[in-house]
Amino acid sequence: MQILQHTSTNLTIYSRPILLWLFASTSLVFAAFPIKEIIQQYRFRTVRFGSILFLTIVIVSVLSNFFDSTEIMTSTFDKNRGVVTIREQGLLGTKVSKYLLTDIRDAIALTDNSDDMATKPVRLLLASGKELPVFREIGLFNSQQKAEATANLIRDFLNS
Repeated sequence: MQILQHTSTNLTIYSRPILLWLFASTSLVFAAFPIKEIIQQYRFRTVRFGSILFLTIVIVSVLSNFFDSTEIMTSTFDKNRGVVTIREQGLLGTKVSKYLLTDIRDAIALTDNSDDMATKPVRLLLASGKELPVFREIGLFNSQQKAEATANLIRDFLNS
């Protein structure tokens, strides 16, 4: 995660989670071992329904995690237009979401024991109760402190 721009009217946070990409691609490699085993069973006509079901579950879960984790995320807070734009660019396309700055109630840093702390450590809390991730990252060292600092930066920007 890096701050691309920080002025009185603009704040842009960019994340390209390289470590997350590394873990996702490693899981694809490890998924190849059960696939190879199922193919060998198929050659010898000893494939069982459980093997095919297991293979399907492995392929779907690994691919969904891979596609989910390969997104580049850019969050731009623009006071001139009064919007925050969250752009998620992945292998399957780009998704752009816009929200009014007045709808943002708080920027929260997830705690270490939260499920999403590992990949989405800072979220925007909207008036509707919806939580939006601001960036993606695997924080190996001082992740809680970095998340708190980023949430404080967003809060200070919104309140200035």
